[in-house]
Amino acid sequence: SNRRTQQMGTTKNLKAAKEEVPLPSEDEILFGGAAVPKDIFFCNITKNSSVSIRDIPGMGRGLFAERDFQEDELVLTDTPIISITRNTDCCARCVGALPTKPVVCPECLAEPYCTEKCQKEDYQHSHKFLCPSFNDNYKQEEEEEQQHQPKQQSDRSEKKRKKNKAQAQHPFARLSRLCREEERVYPILIARAFAVMLAEHSNNVAPFSRSWQYLSCWLDGPSSVESDVQQFKLIRETFKSTPISHLVTRERYAELLTLITRYAYGINTIEKGQEKNSREDGVGIYRVASFINHSCAPSLSRFFTNNDSLVEFVAARAIKKDEQLFAEYVDPSRPLKTRRKTLYRNYGFNCGCPKCTEEIELIRTRKKKGSLLNLMRLAGRDSDYKMSPSSPVLSSTSSTQQNDGVERIEPQVSVQDMLSTLQSLS
Repeated sequence: SNRRTQQMGTTKNLKAAKEEVPLPSEDEILFGGAAVPKDIFFCNITKNSSVSIRDIPGMGRGLFAERDFQEDELVLTDTPIISITRNTDCCARCVGALPTKPVVCPECLAEPYCTEKCQKEDYQHSHKFLCPSFNDNYKQEEEEEQQHQPKQQSDRSEKKRKKNKAQAQHPFARLSRLCREEERVYPILIARAFAVMLAEHSNNVAPFSRSWQYLSCWLDGPSSVESDVQQFKLIRETFKSTPISHLVTRERYAELLTLITRYAYGINTIEKGQEKNSREDGVGIYRVASFINHSCAPSLSRFFTNNDSLVEFVAARAIKKDEQLFAEYVDPSRPLKTRRKTLYRNYGFNCGCPKCTEEIELIRTRKKKGSLLNLMRLAGRDSDYKMSPSSPVLSSTSSTQQNDGVERIEPQVSVQDMLSTLQSLS
């Protein structure tokens, strides 16, 4: 009885402590039930490294150099917290290339892996709670059916057909099919994030998911999502009978989608010795690298040289201490319109880096030149056209009156004067 009284007292103390947790200020974040200063929290993320995470007024956060770097010097190496492959020929765990005969999940036979090690790691990491073979409803129906029917030799093919049918109706299997049809991976990545939370809960890592506490600290603005109604319903159905069902809410789905949109990094795995290609094999959220902002004129070069999701950032030029670090989210060699369209669709922002700004100004200048040339051609062809005498090109003109009574403007400038005017617009 004394032990029970102590447990009840402990429970009351925990509830009281939870109610007394102060709300964090603008310079603090709530982590592990306590208000922690932002600078201390993000300082711990980059501890013992040569980079730091800093707030940028009006722009969220970014990664900065804590010392000078020479060109081609290694700046950062990082692995993802959670990741997912975009292609069927990549490992579901490390996003590396698959061998001729890949290893698959022995339960669902759906997820391919490059090695047995990756299969076992992914199973414990998240797949265990997403695998269609762990459909509790199907298992319960199967047990009830076995109890009510007399024991007899069942047909293996019929059992396999029923199992495949049940697995196909599993909410995560339906979510995967839906995302493949829509060519999207973010909802599946969100499902994996919830599965990681459930794995941590099952392993007693923390009373509440440490991963969610960690990721929620990254949020620095409002989160909202109006679409993905069907995707959220399938994820909620996947975890409805689990201990974290209370965490799977519409608001948290929106927050995770916002986090992924802002911080997810494209993974481009290549074999050692091969040249870098533009195909995106997967996407992941990295502990440090996800804070690197985009620029079409980056100061960092990104490499995936180990045929997996481990990423290395090397200085593309000399970098000074306290300089913000930039990497490319899209191929900088692609046309301006394509780059900006891709960035807005995938990351929700219009790029204003020096390269984009310079190209935009160049396009505007070319449009001005084209308009001026059209005006000059029109002035030379159309006798009814009248141009202002204050025009920079036609500032010297003469007016003649023809027999038809129409006043004609005749430019009195040389070709060299026109070229000088065009050059002044560049």
